[in-house]
Amino acid sequence: MPNLKLPLSTRADGTAGLRRLLALPAVLVAAGLTGCGLAPTCSDVGQPYLAAREVPALKVPSGLDAPTHAGGMNVPSTATPPAQPAVPAAASAGSSGKCLDEAPSYFGNAISPLSLPEEIVAIWAEAWNERNTDRMMAAYSPNFVAPEGTAREAWLEQRREQVATGPVPSPGVQGLKTTQPAPDRRIATFTQRFGGNSIRRELTFAREGGIWRVVAERVLEVE
Repeated sequence: MPNLKLPLSTRADGTAGLRRLLALPAVLVAAGLTGCGLAPTCSDVGQPYLAAREVPALKVPSGLDAPTHAGGMNVPSTATPPAQPAVPAAASAGSSGKCLDEAPSYFGNAISPLSLPEEIVAIWAEAWNERNTDRMMAAYSPNFVAPEGTAREAWLEQRREQVATGPVPSPGVQGLKTTQPAPDRRIATFTQRFGGNSIRRELTFAREGGIWRVVAERVLEVE
């Protein structure tokens, strides 16, 4: 098959379309930063990506062989949906004052049977950083044993209040290590940072009903 050389007009059209496609992710990122990161609301009105259009398929010049599509996947055609009217920023923001297209939590909102102890530590730490008390407290087992003989209910309530109103730790943890003292037990140690201070913690996990839960917690070191 000879080399395929396209007329300048065709190549120009294809290049322009390619430039629009390559520019689209940057435009979307910029729109997310300006709409959601720096302001409580965002809007599609006047955004450059609204002018994006589908680029016509390239045509093979006369005398050249068309590429074969044998074994290719046929994409069914669909009707073009009607244009939707622009929604004012105030209406699209929702009652919380945040953008509807705000990125969700990386780790999700629930602990599942597929969650490993290391992942649960990340969920636990992220929930504390976001002051999400319900998601954090869901990591603890009904059989949790409070440290130093404190009543379980009192200790958990104190932790809930600490997460809701106390100092916020830095995102994530540092130096996470896990050991396996028994088939159904895992011990995770890690460091949390609160401003200039750091706390080395230990969480003990037990598998209950197929899900890893925190059954014990203690502070190893405070700096």
